[in-house]
Amino acid sequence: MNTLAHHWLGASLVDAEHRIWLPFDVALHPELIPGLQPLPHSPYVRHADKTPFELPPHLTSLHVINATGVALGDAIMGLTALIGLKRLYPALKIVVYYGRYAPDAVKSLLRLVSHWFEVVELPARLPALGPRHWVIDLADVVARPSFGRLHMLDFFIQSLGVPAALIPRINRQHHWLQDLSLPSVAPAEPYVFFSPRASTRLRTMPEHVQYLVLDALWQQYRLPVYGFEALTHPAYHHLAPVPTRDYLAWVRSARFVFSTDSATLHVAAGFDVPTVAVFVSIDPVLRVKDYPQCFAMDIRHPGLYGLHRTDEASLLEVAQRQWETHWLSRVPWPALKGA
Repeated sequence: MNTLAHHWLGASLVDAEHRIWLPFDVALHPELIPGLQPLPHSPYVRHADKTPFELPPHLTSLHVINATGVALGDAIMGLTALIGLKRLYPALKIVVYYGRYAPDAVKSLLRLVSHWFEVVELPARLPALGPRHWVIDLADVVARPSFGRLHMLDFFIQSLGVPAALIPRINRQHHWLQDLSLPSVAPAEPYVFFSPRASTRLRTMPEHVQYLVLDALWQQYRLPVYGFEALTHPAYHHLAPVPTRDYLAWVRSARFVFSTDSATLHVAAGFDVPTVAVFVSIDPVLRVKDYPQCFAMDIRHPGLYGLHRTDEASLLEVAQRQWETHWLSRVPWPALKGA
């Protein structure tokens, strides 16, 4: 692992061949990359956490580095912000740059929206910049103070230099997902979808709690439960790993979703699927305030506030105890979609 990237958290890097790299990619790259330096300052390169700005309406092209982050939930938020921007400025050419080592799910989602934007894998050289051709640097979004302070979508919108109020609520719910060409993979029978795993251990539901939730789902809805965790339960159907398009289709067709703080709750919002989402460390207001069909369970402990991940055993133990509290008895079970 290349450790030089840690010296430049929060900004893109340029190598000796003038190619742009994300610090995330540099840290995973097996070889030393010659000549790495921070992306040079320019009036046409903007970084909202360093200097807030407002995007001018006269731009011809906008090049957004790491517009989708490096997790599927971040990618959905980032794309919603970009699509909102495109609706404000239909003639604006938007080029989205993503990391070489971004998860396959993020890369697959970008392929599904390539009719909206030009998509480029890093490392790559930027075109000539100028008054009508800008770059926005969104490297290392999670490392930025505003990412933990703002609503997640507001963070991406404001990072694009757009006042969040310009994006109406109806365009903040990821309904563009409904326009994607997705396969028909789900069974004809009604079912609910269970997603207990998040992108970090801290926010993932412990396995023994997963079984308690499965019992509750069956008692509440008397419907089969589908999901990707390898669990053994009379009501549960374990799905083998599938491409991103199929995963989206499984969530789309569910009558109800039970999720942790993960990408699944954002996908469910895009398809208007009633959802209960459990938050053990992140304030749910920063994630789901625009989702009328999402019911958030806030089981946070003050010692975990704002944490996305941790390897500290003491904090993971605190999270374990929070998961073991009696929150499940307080779940506001919503009506099923289509009921």
